[in-house]
Amino acid sequence: MLVSLSWLKEYLPHFSDGVDQTIDRLATLGFEAEPVTKEIINVSITANRGDCLSLLGIARELAGAMSLQLKLPETSDELPSKHLLELTVSDGAKDDILSDELLGLSGYVASDTPAELKKRLTIIGLQSKDLLIDISNLVAYEVGLPLHVFDREKIAAGLVVDRAESGETVTLLDGRSVSLQGGELIQRSEKTVVDLAGVMGAKNSAVSKNTSSVIVQAAAFSASSVRKNSRLTGVTTDASSKYVRGVDAASGELALRRFFYLATKYCPSISLDGLQSFTGRGHSPKTVAYEPNQIKRLLGFEPTSDDMKRLATIGFVLVKNTITVPSWRNDIGISADIADEIIRLRGYDNLPDVALSKKSAPTSQYQQILELKRKLSRASYTEMLTGTFARKGALGISNATSNELKYLRSNLAEPLAGVVAKNPFIGRLYLYEIGQVFTPKEDQHLAIVLSGLKERALAAEATKMSTLLGRQVEFKPFRPDDLREFGIKHDRVVFWESSMAKVKLPSPITPARISPLPQYRPISKFPPVVRDVTLAVDTDVDNLIALNYFDSADGVLFAELTDEYRHEETPQKKSVTYRIVFQNIDRTLTDSEANNLFSALLEGLSPKLSFEIL
Repeated sequence: MLVSLSWLKEYLPHFSDGVDQTIDRLATLGFEAEPVTKEIINVSITANRGDCLSLLGIARELAGAMSLQLKLPETSDELPSKHLLELTVSDGAKDDILSDELLGLSGYVASDTPAELKKRLTIIGLQSKDLLIDISNLVAYEVGLPLHVFDREKIAAGLVVDRAESGETVTLLDGRSVSLQGGELIQRSEKTVVDLAGVMGAKNSAVSKNTSSVIVQAAAFSASSVRKNSRLTGVTTDASSKYVRGVDAASGELALRRFFYLATKYCPSISLDGLQSFTGRGHSPKTVAYEPNQIKRLLGFEPTSDDMKRLATIGFVLVKNTITVPSWRNDIGISADIADEIIRLRGYDNLPDVALSKKSAPTSQYQQILELKRKLSRASYTEMLTGTFARKGALGISNATSNELKYLRSNLAEPLAGVVAKNPFIGRLYLYEIGQVFTPKEDQHLAIVLSGLKERALAAEATKMSTLLGRQVEFKPFRPDDLREFGIKHDRVVFWESSMAKVKLPSPITPARISPLPQYRPISKFPPVVRDVTLAVDTDVDNLIALNYFDSADGVLFAELTDEYRHEETPQKKSVTYRIVFQNIDRTLTDSEANNLFSALLEGLSPKLSFEIL
């Protein structure tokens, strides 16, 4: 944004800094600036500070930091209310109209813009077009709210703020013809589009040399609606840049009074018809709790009366323990924002070198889910992170980038099935995912997909998962049609899925519960030897007794439970099959050595467990 220091000093009568000093002061306030001439600087405004895309906004910031008096621009007296024309807002557009005010003027005679106004237009990089258009551009630059000037006769039937229909077209003021896709926020008069709201007006309602009566509109459109208009049409303007950063919904009357003051000053024949207001969604004053202790914790010092005076200079009002946020500060929402304003106005170089006080963080669901993931990993499960977009679902995407992925996923099992299909050479898969689904209501789910497990092993896995998750887990097979659709070639592919609200989350791990790091075990370069053994044991025997013993024995790389079987004729017994993998770090084991290790392993199990080898 280009800023003229002489123009700026009209708002700050006691401001005397030159270009270099002003650039330094703005830098301390968080705005980068660079000199253009000895009189003009170019200020970079961040996306969250739409209020500073105006001369008044920059002046207000400097006034607060330097404790200077802020002088508002000269305006006319209060404007009387009067019904000027029919102004209607459709139900689909109501949420995007914060305020809408119309100023009616008559007796306008087209004339050349005075040299002093043309000079100011040149400063801000604009060309002179028409006196009233030029004044509207200057007021938008000064106050920050874009104004639009209609030829009153061309919108005599009234204005309707509405959503565009697909296929409608509009020719803009710059001559561009735009085809509307549908859903854009527009203004109509007699079913004809006369304005692409927040972006640019239409040529069919523009003022001309024959215009004698005008309607000047000061509307505050929502940032999201103008951003959508620019994105769908590919048109970006100075006005849209202001709207997408957020404008002051309460500044409409100030802007119109400033406009009327300048219009009557440079065109004395103009007369006032009145002011018509439409409150729209309106602007409710935002309040934030004033928490001195929290501010002290963040900044290292308690706010002083001087700090509060500086805040008052830029529009903040403190009453007891509540701060009312000015209407132009759309970026303020919590107590930490107030702390940021205090140190910004005091100067970041005055921040004391004090560490933040220690505060124990409460147990968060994130930590509990993290512990659940650790448990699933220890149970041999692999976490997947699949895409959020899907071929089918309950909630469609309005601006989908792919013709195939037009929906938000409604479950996690199907994306995990896609992972199974992409790994045809891995017989057994233990997959899970925790993520958001949309049914269309958003929810967090846990899904598990298994492949290659026989019936007994699957039953054991369901029991294990039921214990781990604190609820009944029953695995279901995918339908044959689903398997064909996903291209799955595996046998016995099953799934289970649930809302995380129904899963019992574990307590987060504490330092006292953290297991010591495992000792390093070198990886052997020699092939392993595999032995399978089936043991007959009592039904009440825990399968982990033998598994843990095998897994921790010398010479064993790892052991796993592969099957469990129970026969109707011997209900008091069960058959459990284990796979034991032997490996030597120095050489390849011979058959005889592997058999000796296997025999010794079974002999060592005898004192711990009563069993028969089948």
